[in-house]
Amino acid sequence: MAFLGRPSAATNLPVGNDDLPVGRGRSRRDAQYRVFLAPSIASVAMHRNVSVTTHLLHPVSPPLWFRAVFYAAFAAWVALQAATEYFTITSLYTYTHLPLFESEKQVNSAFLNIVAVGLLTVFVVLTFIYGVVAKSKLAVLASAAFLASLIILNVLAVGILMSSKFSLNTGPSKFGQRVLTIYHPNVSAAHWSSELDQWAAAYPARPEPPPADPQAGQQRLLHLLDYFQQQGGCCGVLSYRDYAARGALLATSCRCLPSGHGRLRPQCTGSAHLLADGSRAPLWSRGCQLVTDDFLRDLFYLRDLLISTVVFQVLVLLLGIVLGLNTPIKAELDDADHDSDG
Repeated sequence: MAFLGRPSAATNLPVGNDDLPVGRGRSRRDAQYRVFLAPSIASVAMHRNVSVTTHLLHPVSPPLWFRAVFYAAFAAWVALQAATEYFTITSLYTYTHLPLFESEKQVNSAFLNIVAVGLLTVFVVLTFIYGVVAKSKLAVLASAAFLASLIILNVLAVGILMSSKFSLNTGPSKFGQRVLTIYHPNVSAAHWSSELDQWAAAYPARPEPPPADPQAGQQRLLHLLDYFQQQGGCCGVLSYRDYAARGALLATSCRCLPSGHGRLRPQCTGSAHLLADGSRAPLWSRGCQLVTDDFLRDLFYLRDLLISTVVFQVLVLLLGIVLGLNTPIKAELDDADHDSDG
């Protein structure tokens, strides 16, 4: 026979003398024809003993570029979280524990929230590393689930910080809260400059006769600036030279104290200056406007760090889920292979 049969459209199997036993009598053409017509049959026969569960437990490994992206995002997240923790401790805690600010539950909650996230991050990072190195599907997916909770905590910290008033520990209170905050219009260079102008008119640098009670004048004319100078460790609006520029006596609240402001205490001036009460003492070298600007700048830096951390946390979460789903469960895979071999 010149042609041994045609494949059936219904079964895609050759018909004719297919039921003949395979032997040396079969022509080479017949054997080649069978191999050409039924590649799918050969594939099914090859994987006949491999279960669907085994295929699910042994997925295709992610490519190298995917792992590189995951590792880069993972490293960026860890670095940003470490920077956030450092910035929180060195800036937020230090500033908000100045006597300048009234204690706020929101700010304390945000601080404790960020610190707690830092401690939990150590656990999640170690679990992620173990899961990736040991190729443990359970560890990688569990780490991704924990990371989702950290994202929620960081988002809450951003909301708490941006909604906090940062009330000043001075002035009248209303409904249990201070009216004056760091954002108040009177806490500004323009308002403090007007106070300095009034002070300079009442207490010039060369008074005749000398002022009898400069302390009362400070409380009356330098109300807010005097408070900032005492509690914030600063002098003048931009510097202590603001007094000399207006030809005014230096307020006694500009005296540089040896302690009391922790890490925020700036350097004192190298020489002593004449104060309104007739004494001489070194002065705070930094202006009060710089204190408020530094605080607001650090607050916004912390906000931006938290937002950047959340972005990379979400990226690591998504990549981690994909990586975890494509990681085989080694124990079950071995059992499945053992059963198939048996």
